[in-house]
Amino acid sequence: MKYPAWIVPLILLLAPPAGAAEVEAILGPGARLPLGLPGSGRVEQVHVRVGDAVKAGTTLLCLDRAVARARITAARRLLDWRRQQLAEAQRELDRQQEMYDQTLLAEHDLQLARIETARAQALLDRARLELAAAERYLQGRCLQAPVAGRIAAVQAVPGQEVLSVERITPLLVLERNDRRMAHARLTADQAARLVPGQQVVLIAGRQRIQGQVDTLEAMGNGHWRVAIGLPASTDLPPAGTPLRLQLPQP
Repeated sequence: MKYPAWIVPLILLLAPPAGAAEVEAILGPGARLPLGLPGSGRVEQVHVRVGDAVKAGTTLLCLDRAVARARITAARRLLDWRRQQLAEAQRELDRQQEMYDQTLLAEHDLQLARIETARAQALLDRARLELAAAERYLQGRCLQAPVAGRIAAVQAVPGQEVLSVERITPLLVLERNDRRMAHARLTADQAARLVPGQQVVLIAGRQRIQGQVDTLEAMGNGHWRVAIGLPASTDLPPAGTPLRLQLPQP
């Protein structure tokens, strides 16, 4: 496994004594995701700050939604009007059907009433689609976290104009939590206590974190590097946090 350049000097500083029950480790960063919106407009609200832990689906920021809200209002009014038209067409069809049953109306006239009712139903269905499209447009004016993580950078402020035409403008950077790794340097004797896939415990202050040995790699000079995969969680401390890896007794 190839380690990022920033991890190597930190690991080299962690020289645990042979036979120790705990060794020093360090928490690496998660993958960083630049996030933006496909639309253009003015930033209305920014709901997060650097360092905030967020869950998947958390609203991070919103662009101006005045036009989107106006579209929804207009779509709802149109939907109400189409419902009234359908109700009126249905009443007229019922009246025409009653007259036809009494042989007071020609079949041609009844067929025209049926066509008008079908037309009113089609217009109502179209109005429902227009409202759904307006609601999706409103939802698309807000940026939500695609996965759980921690805000690594905020590149937008309220009032800022955003232009996303040929490419999406990054507005935030999210450090995702679904693939975090801790790293430690071990002696050969300590490395012999671990195997890939083994469950281990790391300590961060008073927090106990369950992890799983991902890789063990010989470094030379009798030392090994271990990478430990951590579970997806918004409770993990930030990258660079010192940890203590509990080793099983030999």
